[in-house]
Amino acid sequence: MQKRQFKFVSLLAEHTLLRPHPATWFSCSIRVLCCSRYSHYSILMIDELDGSFHMIESTWPKVKVKTYQEWYAHSDRLVLPQFLDEAIWPFDLEAVLAKEGEKYPVRDIVEQPLDIARTCWFAIGHRWNGFSGIGRGGTFCTELAATGMGRADSHRIRPNDLYSPLGIVGVINGEEFRTYKGQQAAMPEFLLQAV
Repeated sequence: MQKRQFKFVSLLAEHTLLRPHPATWFSCSIRVLCCSRYSHYSILMIDELDGSFHMIESTWPKVKVKTYQEWYAHSDRLVLPQFLDEAIWPFDLEAVLAKEGEKYPVRDIVEQPLDIARTCWFAIGHRWNGFSGIGRGGTFCTELAATGMGRADSHRIRPNDLYSPLGIVGVINGEEFRTYKGQQAAMPEFLLQAV
C-alpha cells in the first residue's frame, strides 16, 4: 500500500450549532471564554495520489486523520475556510501530521479557562505556559493549526488568535458554509476549485 501524500488546502474555523447535546454546550463555552465566533479548528488536506479530501483535527480522545465525509457528517456546524498566504505563513503539514495519535489534553481544559480569565478578562498576570512550562502532554485543535503556521507559542493559541472579522495578516477568510449531521457531504465551491 502506498503512503498517503497530503497537501495543505486550508484551515477550517468551526462552531457547532447549539443543541441539547453536551458537546454543543462545550463548543459554546469555548466561544464565550475566548470571545471568539469559532470554537474549533480543523485542517483540510487533499491526498495527492487520489484527489480525495481529508481532515486532521484534535478532538477527544486524540489527534486523528479522517475523511472529509466523516468530518462533515459528524455534526451541525458553521465553518469558515481560511486560506494562508504562503509567503507569510508557509504551512508545515509534515509537522502537523507528526502529531497524529497524540492525546487530547483533557487536564488542561481546567487550566486554560483560568488563564483566559486572568489574561483576557482581567488583564493581569502572565500567560499560562502549560503544566511543564513549555506546553502540555497533548494537543489542542488550535495548536495543530499554529504548529503548521510555525508559531513557537503554538500551545497557547486560542480560536480568537487565529480569527478576526477584521482579518489577520496573511490569512484570507473564505465564505462560510454549513455541515449537517449524518448527511452526505456537499462540496463547497472552494473545494471544487482546489482539485
